Amino acid sequence: MFINGKEYVTGVFRGDNGENMVTHLYRGNFANPGHPMCSRGWQRVWYYKNGKVKYYEYSIFRNNTSNVGMCKICMRRAELGLESIAKPVNRKPKKIL
Repeated sequence: MFINGKEYVTGVFRGDNGENMVTHLYRGNFANPGHPMCSRGWQRVWYYKNGKVKYYEYSIFRNNTSNVGMCKICMRRAELGLESIAKPVNRKPKKIL
């Protein structure tokens, strides 16, 4: 998908019931989707034993869209020509039970 002359890949989370989750945009192509256009595109979090975030990653079905639709934040950021999110800084880590 091209928006304002830049290439993006749509991606659906490859997890439990991914078809019912919003579709995110990733700044890249099918071979290398790049980084997501919003912090929620990073949907996997790995932790150290002390509970601090080790790193974020994502796992997506590339070039797929869900039945829920596109992420409005991703679309708005792409339309404005903003950069992708290389590392989520505004995500709150999930509590470890």
